[in-house]
Amino acid sequence: MTHRHAAVFRHVPAEICENCGEAFHDESVAAALLDQARQAAAAGVEIDVRHFAVAA
Repeated sequence: MTHRHAAVFRHVPAEICENCGEAFHDESVAAALLDQARQAAAAGVEIDVRHFAVAA
């Protein structure tokens, strides 16, 4: 059985491309997002909306 999870992170710091205006995340932010999403999935969370937390 495949488990599906959805997580929405608000207030994630992003860089903005000066040429096209696209938002992107640096490596440390992307790693923190993945870590927090994995933690939520491991805890059995199916749907989650939270503010992004900077790793200490």
